[in-house]
Amino acid sequence: MLNKRLLNIVGYLLLFLGISMLFSAAWSYYYNENYAFYILIKSFLITSSSGLFLVILTQFKFKRIAPFFTFKNKSKFELSYKDGYLLVTLTWVLMAIFSALPFYFYGGAFTNYIDAFFEAISGLTTTGATVLTGMEINSYHNTEILSNGDITAKGLMFWRSFTQFIGGIGIIVFSIAILPLLGFGGVQLFRAEVAGPVADKLTPRVKQTAKLLWGIYIGLIIAETIILMIEGVNFYDSLTHSFTTIATAGFSTYGNSISGLSSVVTIPSIVEYTIIFFMILAATSFSLHFLAFRKGQFEYFKDHEFKVYISILFLCFLIF
Repeated sequence: MLNKRLLNIVGYLLLFLGISMLFSAAWSYYYNENYAFYILIKSFLITSSSGLFLVILTQFKFKRIAPFFTFKNKSKFELSYKDGYLLVTLTWVLMAIFSALPFYFYGGAFTNYIDAFFEAISGLTTTGATVLTGMEINSYHNTEILSNGDITAKGLMFWRSFTQFIGGIGIIVFSIAILPLLGFGGVQLFRAEVAGPVADKLTPRVKQTAKLLWGIYIGLIIAETIILMIEGVNFYDSLTHSFTTIATAGFSTYGNSISGLSSVVTIPSIVEYTIIFFMILAATSFSLHFLAFRKGQFEYFKDHEFKVYISILFLCFLIF
């Protein structure tokens, strides 16, 4: 059942999503992309206002207004399994709906809302499928709007990569870190969102586990960004490709993917090998990274899942 506590969490997440659009707006401002800056600010205002409305609406006591709404008033609200699964589903759907707004408002290659929604949900779920052609993606590297309506705004391309950054480890995991501040318990939400070995708590408190996972996630992105910049890739391309690499996603700012970076570096192959290396790290259980980085225990080749994973990669390498 929907209750005001669940809607309150959704409100905060939409507020966070709206604020995150400001990073993309900053890139459009930097590159003097006036129209893209306008639509990103417009999307920010709509998304943040919607989230703020839900937050304010659910802060007060209300009488039951419908059979499927139950407004509880507890100082501590522990999410049940049903609450966790409902919240995860509701959040991802609403996130995709609002994340599509910048694409839809800008238009260009996104001729309708369905295309914009597809691009947004592909990013948030780190699927990597796209409605854009290689030519349309390459047009982002221009600073002027093309006469044929192709998307050219780097701020919008940054948002495209940023959706994969958000979805990489799950915005729900991030929310768990702040749930105790809002009076919620989040164990069920954590189990509903995070699958596999990392669903086991690495620390005694799930809040600490969520923060730890995000710390590793951000740390890998920072490390890859710095290494790519050292290899000659500019900061914009280094950051956007790090987003999509660590998220195990695939969006690129070039129509021919990471091969496009060969035109901006002296040794193209080293960039590709760097990204491949971080792809392997990103697809590895973060529990193993935790043991390596925080406890100094190199347990990778003692883990059955990792050994099977590496064996499959090596076998495919030999075949191809």
